[in-house]
Amino acid sequence: MLFFVADYGQGLLISTLRSIGKEKEGSYLMARAYYLFGIPIAWLFCFNFEFGWTGLAIGQTIAVYLMFIGCLRIFKNLDWNLQSEVIAEKLKSDSGDLSTKLMTEMVKM
Repeated sequence: MLFFVADYGQGLLISTLRSIGKEKEGSYLMARAYYLFGIPIAWLFCFNFEFGWTGLAIGQTIAVYLMFIGCLRIFKNLDWNLQSEVIAEKLKSDSGDLSTKLMTEMVKM
């Protein structure tokens, strides 16, 4: 059950990071959480401590919690005012193109 809470949270947060253009930070975080920590810990618990499938689940759960905590740290340090200005600029520059496309589609109907 603990796995699902963190998995949902990190999935939501990583999607939000992608939507605001912070894909690189999310990718680096995922690589560190899974490849540097999750997989080695899963291997350790599964084979060295002989936990079997439970050991694999422990490693995966630790990786998901690291992702979740890492995403929260990124959001805590994010400059939201700057981010809102960037999004507003994108909307301004794309709005002309979008309205033209919408009008063209409406005329075709």
